[in-house]
Amino acid sequence: MASNSTVTIQSIVEQERSHFGVSHLTLTSANVDAFETAWDEMTVALDAIILGVIRQEVIKFKDERVSSALPASNLARRELKILVRYIGDTSGDKFTLEIPTPDLAALTMETGDANFVNLADAGVMAAFVTKMEAVLKSPNDPTETCTIDSAQVVGRNI
Repeated sequence: MASNSTVTIQSIVEQERSHFGVSHLTLTSANVDAFETAWDEMTVALDAIILGVIRQEVIKFKDERVSSALPASNLARRELKILVRYIGDTSGDKFTLEIPTPDLAALTMETGDANFVNLADAGVMAAFVTKMEAVLKSPNDPTETCTIDSAQVVGRNI
């Protein structure tokens, strides 16, 4: 079974926090340093696509409060999310995860469908996809790499 780590994101309302989990390889002394580097790069890329504040990261070996600040933007609402769909590269199994408080101004939307984010925008989303795919593994098999298939903005009043 793959390991699962989480990121907690603070919305503009102090009591509202959202979490998203990432399946990844099982951590060992042989791979923990490389994984932590890849994870940290992914969270930097994540920060570029959200309005919320990354409040906490939880990895089996890392439980770190990153910030207790509120976001600067009133638009950082947990009701608005990016629904990320990804596929196991070997099995073809399909999975999803949600990222709360997206920064819509930082994202390039697909032409013809304003609810889907352009994954290859040569900007913050492309960087996030690259960094996320470096750590993302199938929830069913910790050795199976995954590819992000789409990112759709979902939530109330979109």
